[in-house]
Amino acid sequence: RDTTPHNTTHNTPHNIERSKETIRRIMSKTMKIILTCSSLLPALVNAWGASLSPFSVAKSTRNGPPTFAYVNKKSSLTKLNLWGEFRDIPSSPLYGKGYKMDPEERIHARGSIATIQYTAVPVEFEPDLVYDMNTTITFTLSQGNYLPAMHQLVSTMKVGETREKVIMDAGFGERQTDFVGTLPRNEMQLKDDKELKVGMVSYASTGHKCIITMVNETHFTADANPKMAGCYFYVDVTLLKIEPGPYSFPTDFILPEPTQESRYEIATFALGCFWGPELALMRLSGVVGTTVGYSQGTKKYPIYSEVAKTNTNHTEVVLVTFDPKIVTYKELVEWAMNYLGDNKYLVDQVGDDQGHHYRHGIYYHNEEQYKIAKPIVESFGPQCVTEFGPAATFWKAEGYQHKFLLKGGQSARKNDQTEIALYG
Repeated sequence: RDTTPHNTTHNTPHNIERSKETIRRIMSKTMKIILTCSSLLPALVNAWGASLSPFSVAKSTRNGPPTFAYVNKKSSLTKLNLWGEFRDIPSSPLYGKGYKMDPEERIHARGSIATIQYTAVPVEFEPDLVYDMNTTITFTLSQGNYLPAMHQLVSTMKVGETREKVIMDAGFGERQTDFVGTLPRNEMQLKDDKELKVGMVSYASTGHKCIITMVNETHFTADANPKMAGCYFYVDVTLLKIEPGPYSFPTDFILPEPTQESRYEIATFALGCFWGPELALMRLSGVVGTTVGYSQGTKKYPIYSEVAKTNTNHTEVVLVTFDPKIVTYKELVEWAMNYLGDNKYLVDQVGDDQGHHYRHGIYYHNEEQYKIAKPIVESFGPQCVTEFGPAATFWKAEGYQHKFLLKGGQSARKNDQTEIALYG
Protein backbone atom coordinates (compact mmCIF):
# COMPACT_ATOMS: atom_id res chain seq x y z
CA ARG A 1 0.00 0.00 0.00
CA ASP A 2 1.04 3.59 -0.51
CA THR A 3 2.83 4.82 2.63
CA THR A 4 2.24 8.50 1.89
CA PRO A 5 -0.36 10.08 4.21
CA HIS A 6 -3.33 11.22 2.20
CA ASN A 7 -6.89 12.12 3.06
CA THR A 8 -10.28 10.91 2.02
CA THR A 9 -10.97 13.86 -0.27
CA HIS A 10 -10.03 11.88 -3.38
CA ASN A 11 -8.57 13.77 -6.31
CA THR A 12 -9.13 13.57 -10.03
CA PRO A 13 -5.97 12.52 -11.91
CA HIS A 14 -4.89 16.04 -12.86
CA ASN A 15 -5.14 17.16 -9.21
CA ILE A 16 -3.26 14.27 -7.63
CA GLU A 17 0.21 15.81 -7.96
CA ARG A 18 -1.03 19.14 -6.63
CA SER A 19 -2.63 17.36 -3.67
CA LYS A 20 0.58 15.50 -2.91
CA GLU A 21 2.53 18.77 -2.92
CA THR A 22 -0.05 20.34 -0.60
CA ILE A 23 0.30 17.42 1.80
CA ARG A 24 4.09 17.68 1.73
CA ARG A 25 3.89 21.41 2.49
CA ILE A 26 1.45 20.91 5.37
CA MET A 27 3.55 18.15 6.90
CA SER A 28 6.66 20.34 6.64
CA LYS A 29 4.92 23.15 8.46
CA THR A 30 3.74 20.86 11.24
CA MET A 31 7.21 19.38 11.61
CA LYS A 32 6.12 15.89 10.67
CA ILE A 33 8.62 13.69 8.87
CA ILE A 34 8.35 10.52 6.88
CA LEU A 35 11.02 8.09 8.01
CA THR A 36 11.57 6.03 4.88
CA CYS A 37 14.78 4.23 5.72
CA SER A 38 14.16 0.49 5.51
CA SER A 39 16.20 -0.08 8.67
CA LEU A 40 14.17 2.37 10.74
CA LEU A 41 12.87 0.87 13.94
CA PRO A 42 13.74 -2.70 12.87
CA ALA A 43 11.69 -4.35 15.59
CA LEU A 44 8.68 -2.21 14.76
CA VAL A 45 8.92 -2.75 11.02
CA ASN A 46 9.46 -6.49 11.38
CA ALA A 47 6.62 -6.79 13.89
CA TRP A 48 4.02 -4.95 11.85
CA GLY A 49 5.22 -6.66 8.72
CA ALA A 50 4.25 -9.89 10.47
CA SER A 51 0.81 -8.44 11.28
CA LEU A 52 1.52 -7.18 14.78
CA SER A 53 -0.94 -4.52 15.86
CA PRO A 54 -0.86 -1.93 18.64
CA PHE A 55 -3.99 -3.63 19.97
CA SER A 56 -2.10 -6.85 20.66
CA VAL A 57 1.22 -8.06 22.00
CA ALA A 58 1.56 -11.16 19.87
CA LYS A 59 1.78 -12.00 16.20
CA SER A 60 -1.37 -12.66 14.20
CA THR A 61 -1.80 -15.99 12.45
CA ARG A 62 -3.68 -17.09 9.30
CA ASN A 63 -6.58 -18.09 11.53
CA GLY A 64 -6.74 -14.68 13.20
CA PRO A 65 -5.03 -12.83 16.05
CA PRO A 66 -4.78 -14.20 19.56
CA THR A 67 -6.97 -13.28 22.47
CA PHE A 68 -5.24 -12.69 25.75
CA ALA A 69 -6.77 -11.80 29.07
CA TYR A 70 -6.29 -12.11 32.77
CA VAL A 71 -9.25 -12.49 35.07
CA ASN A 72 -8.76 -12.47 38.81
CA LYS A 73 -11.92 -14.21 39.97
CA LYS A 74 -10.96 -13.73 43.61
CA SER A 75 -11.25 -9.96 43.27
CA SER A 76 -14.30 -7.78 42.82
CA LEU A 77 -12.34 -5.95 40.13
CA THR A 78 -11.78 -7.60 36.77
CA LYS A 79 -8.96 -6.74 34.41
CA LEU A 80 -9.50 -7.55 30.74
CA ASN A 81 -6.76 -6.95 28.19
CA LEU A 82 -8.17 -8.19 24.91
CA TRP A 83 -7.76 -8.05 21.15
CA GLY A 84 -10.90 -6.98 19.33
CA GLU A 85 -11.49 -10.30 17.55
CA PHE A 86 -11.84 -12.29 20.80
CA ARG A 87 -10.74 -15.71 19.61
CA ASP A 88 -10.39 -18.06 22.57
CA ILE A 89 -6.93 -19.61 22.87
CA PRO A 90 -5.05 -21.63 25.50
CA SER A 91 -2.23 -20.14 27.53
CA SER A 92 1.00 -19.91 25.58
CA PRO A 93 4.40 -18.29 26.19
CA LEU A 94 4.01 -16.49 22.85
CA TYR A 95 0.74 -14.87 23.84
CA GLY A 96 1.70 -14.03 27.41
CA LYS A 97 -0.66 -14.99 30.20
CA GLY A 98 -3.79 -16.29 28.49
CA TYR A 99 -7.28 -16.89 29.75
CA LYS A 100 -9.55 -19.25 27.85
CA MET A 101 -13.17 -18.37 28.45
CA ASP A 102 -15.34 -21.23 29.61
CA PRO A 103 -17.98 -21.64 26.84
CA GLU A 104 -20.63 -21.66 29.54
CA GLU A 105 -19.66 -18.11 30.50
CA ARG A 106 -20.64 -16.79 27.08
CA ILE A 107 -24.35 -15.99 27.07
CA HIS A 108 -24.60 -14.09 23.79
CA ALA A 109 -23.25 -15.24 20.43
CA ARG A 110 -20.75 -13.31 18.37
CA GLY A 111 -22.71 -11.20 15.91
CA SER A 112 -25.45 -10.32 18.41
CA ILE A 113 -26.33 -6.62 18.67
CA ALA A 114 -25.81 -5.20 22.16
CA THR A 115 -27.08 -1.91 23.56
CA ILE A 116 -25.34 -0.75 26.73
CA GLN A 117 -25.03 2.30 28.93
CA TYR A 118 -21.57 2.84 30.32
CA THR A 119 -19.19 5.26 31.95
CA ALA A 120 -15.41 5.00 31.76
CA VAL A 121 -13.16 6.88 34.17
CA PRO A 122 -9.51 7.04 33.08
CA VAL A 123 -7.00 5.86 35.68
CA GLU A 124 -4.40 8.63 35.94
CA PHE A 125 -4.20 9.51 32.24
CA GLU A 126 -5.83 11.89 29.77
CA PRO A 127 -7.58 9.76 27.12
CA ASP A 128 -7.70 10.45 23.40
CA LEU A 129 -11.37 10.53 22.42
CA VAL A 130 -11.36 7.79 19.79
CA TYR A 131 -14.56 6.11 21.05
CA ASP A 132 -17.94 7.45 22.12
CA MET A 133 -17.59 7.58 25.89
CA ASN A 134 -19.98 7.82 28.83
CA THR A 135 -23.16 7.31 26.85
CA THR A 136 -25.53 4.68 25.45
CA ILE A 137 -24.08 2.75 22.50
CA THR A 138 -25.19 -0.08 20.23
CA PHE A 139 -22.64 -2.39 18.62
CA THR A 140 -22.14 -5.85 17.14
CA LEU A 141 -20.37 -8.27 19.46
CA SER A 142 -16.91 -9.26 18.17
CA GLN A 143 -16.84 -6.66 15.40
CA GLY A 144 -14.48 -4.26 17.14
CA ASN A 145 -14.99 -0.55 17.91
CA TYR A 146 -15.38 0.86 21.40
CA LEU A 147 -13.23 -0.62 24.14
CA PRO A 148 -12.18 -4.03 22.80
CA ALA A 149 -12.61 -5.71 26.19
CA MET A 150 -16.20 -4.50 26.30
CA HIS A 151 -17.19 -7.16 23.74
CA GLN A 152 -15.91 -9.97 25.95
CA LEU A 153 -17.47 -8.54 29.09
CA VAL A 154 -20.91 -7.89 27.56
CA SER A 155 -21.05 -11.37 26.04
CA THR A 156 -21.16 -12.79 29.60
CA MET A 157 -23.80 -10.40 31.01
CA LYS A 158 -27.54 -10.83 31.37
CA VAL A 159 -29.95 -8.16 30.11
CA GLY A 160 -30.51 -5.66 32.92
CA GLU A 161 -27.30 -6.65 34.69
CA THR A 162 -24.80 -4.00 35.81
CA ARG A 163 -21.08 -4.49 36.36
CA GLU A 164 -19.24 -1.82 38.34
CA LYS A 165 -15.60 -0.80 38.68
CA VAL A 166 -14.36 -3.13 35.99
CA ILE A 167 -10.69 -2.37 35.26
CA MET A 168 -10.58 -2.34 31.50
CA ASP A 169 -7.63 -1.89 29.15
CA ALA A 170 -7.86 1.30 27.08
CA GLY A 171 -7.69 -0.86 23.97
CA PHE A 172 -4.02 -0.64 23.08
CA GLY A 173 -2.44 -3.27 25.33
CA GLU A 174 0.69 -2.81 27.40
CA ARG A 175 3.61 -0.66 26.27
CA GLN A 176 6.04 -2.62 24.13
CA THR A 177 9.80 -2.15 24.41
CA ASP A 178 10.17 -3.45 20.85
CA PHE A 179 8.22 -0.41 19.66
CA VAL A 180 11.08 1.89 20.75
CA GLY A 181 14.19 2.21 18.60
CA THR A 182 17.39 4.30 18.53
CA LEU A 183 18.98 5.02 15.15
CA PRO A 184 21.72 7.19 13.63
CA ARG A 185 20.68 10.70 12.67
CA ASN A 186 22.17 10.29 9.21
CA GLU A 187 19.40 7.80 8.38
CA MET A 188 16.89 10.65 8.42
CA GLN A 189 15.99 12.22 5.08
CA LEU A 190 16.18 15.84 6.17
CA LYS A 191 17.67 18.84 4.42
CA ASP A 192 18.73 20.10 7.82
CA ASP A 193 18.77 17.57 10.65
CA LYS A 194 18.60 20.47 13.12
CA GLU A 195 14.86 20.15 12.48
CA LEU A 196 14.91 16.93 14.49
CA LYS A 197 13.49 17.72 17.94
CA VAL A 198 12.12 15.89 20.95
CA GLY A 199 8.33 15.68 20.79
CA MET A 200 8.22 15.71 17.00
CA VAL A 201 5.65 13.43 15.34
CA SER A 202 7.09 11.17 12.66
CA TYR A 203 6.14 8.02 10.77
CA ALA A 204 7.95 4.73 10.27
CA SER A 205 8.21 3.23 6.80
CA THR A 206 5.21 1.11 7.77
CA GLY A 207 3.24 4.35 8.13
CA HIS A 208 2.83 4.03 11.89
CA LYS A 209 3.00 7.10 14.08
CA CYS A 210 6.08 7.65 16.25
CA ILE A 211 7.15 10.29 18.77
CA ILE A 212 10.78 11.43 18.90
CA THR A 213 11.79 11.04 22.56
CA MET A 214 15.56 11.62 22.47
CA VAL A 215 17.94 13.49 20.19
CA ASN A 216 21.71 13.84 20.62
CA GLU A 217 24.59 14.67 18.28
CA THR A 218 24.66 11.26 16.60
CA HIS A 219 21.39 9.41 17.27
CA PHE A 220 17.68 9.79 17.87
CA THR A 221 15.06 7.60 19.60
CA ALA A 222 11.50 7.09 18.32
CA ASP A 223 8.65 5.55 20.31
CA ALA A 224 5.82 3.95 18.30
CA ASN A 225 3.71 2.90 21.28
CA PRO A 226 0.18 4.33 21.07
CA LYS A 227 -0.47 7.14 23.52
CA MET A 228 -2.95 5.04 25.50
CA ALA A 229 -0.81 1.87 25.63
CA GLY A 230 -0.61 0.64 29.20
CA CYS A 231 -3.60 2.76 30.27
CA TYR A 232 -6.80 1.62 31.98
CA PHE A 233 -10.33 2.73 32.73
CA TYR A 234 -12.67 2.05 35.62
CA VAL A 235 -15.85 1.06 33.79
CA ASP A 236 -19.46 0.79 34.94
CA VAL A 237 -21.69 -0.90 32.35
CA THR A 238 -25.35 -1.91 32.19
CA LEU A 239 -26.59 -4.23 29.44
CA LEU A 240 -29.87 -2.73 28.25
CA LYS A 241 -30.72 -4.98 25.32
CA ILE A 242 -29.49 -7.87 23.19
CA GLU A 243 -30.90 -8.47 19.71
CA PRO A 244 -30.04 -11.04 17.04
CA GLY A 245 -27.81 -9.77 14.27
CA PRO A 246 -28.13 -10.88 10.64
CA TYR A 247 -25.07 -13.11 11.06
CA SER A 248 -23.17 -15.04 13.67
CA PHE A 249 -19.46 -14.28 13.32
CA PRO A 250 -17.26 -17.18 14.41
CA THR A 251 -16.31 -18.06 10.83
CA ASP A 252 -13.85 -16.61 8.33
CA PHE A 253 -16.44 -16.19 5.58
CA ILE A 254 -19.97 -14.85 5.26
CA LEU A 255 -22.51 -15.87 2.62
CA PRO A 256 -24.55 -13.18 0.83
CA GLU A 257 -27.81 -14.19 2.51
CA PRO A 258 -28.30 -13.52 6.26
CA THR A 259 -28.20 -16.65 8.39
CA GLN A 260 -30.79 -15.60 10.96
CA GLU A 261 -33.81 -13.33 11.37
CA SER A 262 -32.89 -9.80 12.44
CA ARG A 263 -34.27 -6.29 12.16
CA TYR A 264 -30.73 -5.16 11.32
CA GLU A 265 -29.52 -5.21 7.73
CA ILE A 266 -26.22 -5.52 5.88
CA ALA A 267 -24.59 -3.72 2.97
CA THR A 268 -21.39 -4.37 1.01
CA PHE A 269 -19.33 -1.56 -0.50
CA ALA A 270 -15.98 -1.53 -2.32
CA LEU A 271 -14.45 1.94 -1.98
CA GLY A 272 -10.75 1.38 -2.60
CA CYS A 273 -8.39 0.47 0.24
CA PHE A 274 -10.82 -0.60 2.96
CA TRP A 275 -9.01 1.10 5.86
CA GLY A 276 -10.39 4.58 5.15
CA PRO A 277 -13.99 3.75 4.29
CA GLU A 278 -14.27 1.41 7.26
CA LEU A 279 -13.39 4.19 9.69
CA ALA A 280 -15.67 6.63 7.85
CA LEU A 281 -18.55 4.15 8.03
CA MET A 282 -17.92 3.50 11.72
CA ARG A 283 -18.57 7.19 12.31
CA LEU A 284 -22.04 7.10 10.72
CA SER A 285 -25.07 7.07 13.00
CA GLY A 286 -26.97 3.80 12.62
CA VAL A 287 -23.93 1.73 11.66
CA VAL A 288 -23.52 -0.86 14.42
CA GLY A 289 -20.77 -3.01 12.95
CA THR A 290 -18.14 -3.13 10.21
CA THR A 291 -15.90 -5.92 8.95
CA VAL A 292 -13.31 -5.68 6.18
CA GLY A 293 -12.51 -8.41 3.71
CA TYR A 294 -12.43 -9.62 0.14
CA SER A 295 -15.39 -10.35 -2.13
CA GLN A 296 -16.48 -10.84 -5.75
CA GLY A 297 -13.55 -13.20 -6.43
CA THR A 298 -13.01 -16.83 -7.29
CA LYS A 299 -10.58 -18.23 -4.70
CA LYS A 300 -11.71 -19.56 -1.34
CA TYR A 301 -9.97 -18.24 1.78
CA PRO A 302 -7.94 -15.59 -0.05
CA ILE A 303 -5.22 -13.63 1.75
CA TYR A 304 -4.07 -10.12 0.96
CA SER A 305 -0.91 -11.10 -0.90
CA GLU A 306 -2.98 -13.27 -3.25
CA VAL A 307 -5.68 -10.66 -3.75
CA ALA A 308 -3.12 -7.95 -4.49
CA LYS A 309 -0.69 -9.89 -6.68
CA THR A 310 -2.60 -12.72 -8.36
CA ASN A 311 -5.73 -12.99 -10.47
CA THR A 312 -8.29 -13.95 -7.82
CA ASN A 313 -10.65 -11.16 -9.04
CA HIS A 314 -11.44 -10.11 -5.44
CA THR A 315 -11.89 -6.51 -4.43
CA GLU A 316 -11.48 -4.99 -0.98
CA VAL A 317 -14.87 -4.42 0.64
CA VAL A 318 -16.46 -3.29 3.87
CA LEU A 319 -19.38 -5.36 5.15
CA VAL A 320 -21.66 -3.01 7.11
CA THR A 321 -24.29 -3.94 9.68
CA PHE A 322 -26.78 -1.10 10.16
CA ASP A 323 -30.03 -0.14 11.85
CA PRO A 324 -32.52 0.84 9.08
CA LYS A 325 -34.54 2.83 11.63
CA ILE A 326 -31.61 5.25 11.91
CA VAL A 327 -29.93 5.10 8.50
CA THR A 328 -31.53 3.60 5.40
CA TYR A 329 -29.87 1.52 2.71
CA LYS A 330 -30.60 4.32 0.22
CA GLU A 331 -28.75 6.81 2.40
CA LEU A 332 -25.77 4.47 2.68
CA VAL A 333 -25.56 3.95 -1.08
CA GLU A 334 -25.75 7.70 -1.65
CA TRP A 335 -23.04 8.18 0.98
CA ALA A 336 -20.81 5.57 -0.71
CA MET A 337 -21.13 7.18 -4.15
CA ASN A 338 -20.41 10.59 -2.65
CA TYR A 339 -17.37 9.15 -0.85
CA LEU A 340 -15.97 8.04 -4.19
CA GLY A 341 -16.18 11.53 -5.67
CA ASP A 342 -14.62 11.69 -9.14
CA ASN A 343 -13.06 8.26 -8.58
CA LYS A 344 -16.35 6.74 -9.71
CA TYR A 345 -15.20 7.57 -13.25
CA LEU A 346 -11.81 5.84 -12.87
CA VAL A 347 -11.23 2.18 -13.67
CA ASP A 348 -9.55 0.12 -10.92
CA GLN A 349 -8.60 3.20 -8.93
CA VAL A 350 -9.63 5.14 -5.84
CA GLY A 351 -7.36 8.04 -4.97
CA ASP A 352 -3.73 6.95 -5.19
CA ASP A 353 -4.63 3.26 -4.85
CA GLN A 354 -4.59 1.50 -8.22
CA GLY A 355 -5.23 -2.11 -9.14
CA HIS A 356 -8.11 -4.47 -9.83
CA HIS A 357 -8.47 -5.29 -6.11
CA TYR A 358 -9.09 -1.56 -5.48
CA ARG A 359 -11.97 -1.31 -7.95
CA HIS A 360 -15.08 0.32 -6.52
CA GLY A 361 -18.48 -1.31 -6.38
CA ILE A 362 -21.94 -1.43 -4.84
CA TYR A 363 -23.04 -5.04 -4.19
CA TYR A 364 -26.64 -5.76 -3.29
CA HIS A 365 -27.85 -8.57 -1.04
CA ASN A 366 -31.48 -8.87 -2.11
CA GLU A 367 -34.04 -7.66 -4.64
CA GLU A 368 -35.02 -4.67 -2.53
CA GLN A 369 -31.42 -3.44 -2.35
CA TYR A 370 -31.09 -3.97 -6.10
CA LYS A 371 -34.09 -1.74 -6.80
CA ILE A 372 -32.80 0.97 -4.45
CA ALA A 373 -29.16 1.02 -5.55
CA LYS A 374 -29.50 0.61 -9.33
CA PRO A 375 -31.00 4.04 -10.13
CA ILE A 376 -28.53 5.75 -7.78
CA VAL A 377 -25.51 4.24 -9.52
CA GLU A 378 -26.99 4.81 -12.99
CA SER A 379 -27.74 8.46 -12.18
CA PHE A 380 -24.04 9.27 -12.66
CA GLY A 381 -24.23 8.38 -16.33
CA PRO A 382 -22.41 5.95 -18.61
CA GLN A 383 -19.01 7.38 -17.65
CA CYS A 384 -19.47 5.99 -14.12
CA VAL A 385 -17.56 2.70 -13.90
CA THR A 386 -18.56 1.75 -10.35
CA GLU A 387 -19.23 -1.99 -10.43
CA PHE A 388 -22.82 -2.96 -9.63
CA GLY A 389 -23.94 -6.50 -9.01
CA PRO A 390 -25.02 -9.13 -6.47
CA ALA A 391 -22.83 -9.59 -3.41
CA ALA A 392 -20.71 -12.73 -3.48
CA THR A 393 -19.22 -14.62 -0.55
CA PHE A 394 -17.37 -12.30 1.83
CA TRP A 395 -13.99 -13.52 3.10
CA LYS A 396 -12.70 -11.84 6.25
CA ALA A 397 -9.38 -10.07 5.90
CA GLU A 398 -6.41 -10.80 8.12
CA GLY A 399 -6.85 -9.67 11.71
CA TYR A 400 -4.42 -6.75 11.51
CA GLN A 401 -6.46 -5.21 8.67
CA HIS A 402 -9.56 -4.71 10.83
CA LYS A 403 -10.06 -1.27 12.42
CA PHE A 404 -6.58 -0.42 11.15
CA LEU A 405 -6.87 3.35 11.43
CA LEU A 406 -8.66 3.21 14.77
CA LYS A 407 -5.78 1.14 16.09
CA GLY A 408 -3.48 3.89 14.89
CA GLY A 409 -5.30 6.37 17.11
CA GLN A 410 -7.81 7.99 14.73
CA SER A 411 -11.30 8.69 16.02
CA ALA A 412 -14.26 6.40 15.36
CA ARG A 413 -16.73 8.56 17.31
CA LYS A 414 -20.15 8.96 15.75
CA ASN A 415 -20.51 12.04 13.55
CA ASP A 416 -16.83 12.96 13.97
CA GLN A 417 -15.83 15.26 11.09
CA THR A 418 -12.06 15.04 11.65
CA GLU A 419 -10.21 14.44 8.41
CA ILE A 420 -9.19 10.81 8.01
CA ALA A 421 -5.53 10.25 7.15
CA LEU A 422 -4.78 7.02 5.33
CA TYR A 423 -1.41 5.78 6.50
CA GLY A 424 -0.67 2.57 4.73
